[in-house]
Amino acid sequence: MMTLHACFPDKFEVSVVYVDPSMGKSAKNIHCDYSAICFAGWARNTLWIDMDMERRPPTQICRDVITMYKKYVPNCIGCESNGFQSMLAENLAKMLRESGLGNVNIFEHNNTINKVLRISETLDPYLERGEIKILDNDGGRLLLEQLRDFPNGIHDDGPDSVQGAITLIMKYLAKEEQ
Repeated sequence: MMTLHACFPDKFEVSVVYVDPSMGKSAKNIHCDYSAICFAGWARNTLWIDMDMERRPPTQICRDVITMYKKYVPNCIGCESNGFQSMLAENLAKMLRESGLGNVNIFEHNNTINKVLRISETLDPYLERGEIKILDNDGGRLLLEQLRDFPNGIHDDGPDSVQGAITLIMKYLAKEEQ
């Protein structure tokens, strides 16, 4: 059972911010996808999620990723880079430097596996074990709705972003074990 939580742990073993940009679409069109900015932190054998989902232009996506980065100071930022989305990582790196944060590790990820299969295979084990906790905010409530509707819902931007974040966290944890 997925539930929303009011607070997070003070420390995480590893944490990331992952963005599914959904760029270039009208912020006013309710049928357009959301850009999903996901903070994910691994602590106490649980994945803690802070989600920010809105319809917004590319420059605002970068600003909001930087805000999330400053809030949590994660190990890295991951960015979906299919097609035109690859431009976001370049703009984000530039804006991070301009904001005084230096050279932040940004990992671009080009998804090639079927989305429903990829999201299901990654998220299902954590959901079944109750190992995902979502921060109670507007983005968290929207994520919970999208997770409940998946794979038959209209939007899956939140689950897609969480999947990317989990994949990045597991890569970090695997490196630490070596």
